[in-house]
Order: sequence, then C-alpha cells, then structure tokens
Amino acid sequence: MKNYKSIAAFSKQCQRISASVLDDFLISYVASQKKFSRIIKKSRKYKHIFQELQPELPELFITQLLAHQIFKENGMIRSLLNHRAVKDSTPEEYEYLQLMAELPWRFSFSTIEVHPEKKNYLMKDAFSGEEFLLHSESITTLLTTENPVLWLNLIGFNGRCWQTFGPVVYFQGFTSDDIFFFATERNHDIENDADLIKSLQKNSLPYMMLISGAKLPHFL
Repeated sequence: MKNYKSIAAFSKQCQRISASVLDDFLISYVASQKKFSRIIKKSRKYKHIFQELQPELPELFITQLLAHQIFKENGMIRSLLNHRAVKDSTPEEYEYLQLMAELPWRFSFSTIEVHPEKKNYLMKDAFSGEEFLLHSESITTLLTTENPVLWLNLIGFNGRCWQTFGPVVYFQGFTSDDIFFFATERNHDIENDADLIKSLQKNSLPYMMLISGAKLPHFL
C-alpha cells in the first residue's frame, strides 16, 4: 500500500526546490533567449481570451510554456545542466534538475479515476490510456467549487509521483471527443490519438486557450 502522506510531503519538498531553481532562474533565462520569443508573440493572438481571464493568468501560462520547453522530450534541460549558473545551484537543486531530465514533462488531457488520498489522484490520460499517480494541490482546491470532467495539466515526474506545474486547466463540458474534434479542425493531418498527442506537445497553446469554455456545462 502506498504511503500517501510520505508522497505528499516529498512532493511539497519538490515544489519548494522547483520554486527556487525554476521560477527564480531557469524560466527567466529561457525567456531571454531569442528563439523562444516566438512563444510570447504567439500568445498575443489570444489576447481576446486573456482579457476574459484573471489578470495574472497570461503570465502564468507563458511561464508554463517556457517550463515545457525546458523539460519536454529533447528539451533544453540537458544543455542547461552544464550551464555555470545551474552548476552553482545547491546539491539538492542540481539533483532535482537531474531527476527532471530523466523523464520528459508533458501536457496531458486526463480524467480522475480514483481519489485515494487528499491531493493525490489516480489519473488516466484521455488519449494514451496511461494511468498515473498525480499530486496536485490545485486540483484539490478546484474540486471544492467545480466539477470538471476533463483536465489539462503540464506534469512532471518527481521520482514518486507526477506533479502539476503552472495553471491547471479544467473542463466541465468538454470531453476527449470534443478535444479530438477541435484538434482535427485545426489540423486535418491529425488522424488518431497518437497524432493528437504529438500536436499537443508541439504546440500546446491553442489547447490551453480552450480554458475560455472551461465552465460550459455538458449537455447530453
């Protein structure tokens, strides 16, 4: 039987390390790179959606996208581990980054299958079918007032479970079929779930902007 209290405590420790080394340095460093300025430029086409959101969310979404650039498959983390400023991190911080480099972060549309313990959830990826243990304080908070049927999270593995990073996007009326329809309307080359997953990892922003319909109810 899993020790969920131990997992929660370990995840909280990882959040603390992440806030120090990622929020305070790596995100700013990546944002300063010219080749990633296009992320910020692309986000401007969704200005009309951002205006409907809480004022702090646009910046948080951009931060989330930059984090994905660092830790995604073939992302920047491998080269960043050799960066002088990163090597000057504390041993705890550097070990954390090495761990994050072992398994790529990814965006995942998922559903809650089981809620075994507060802040810990057994999730199922809506398109790959993979089940994974997720620790998320944000999901716990949202469930006190909302009743989502589908989630969109940026997730990373901390060695014991997956954790969310950045804004949690949820949908009260959109199902995986709706997401698939949206994806194929944007890109007619998408023919199956594997194609959609590739599209999501390559350009996550349009999917994130579906947050504009987050509270739409589900009609049977």
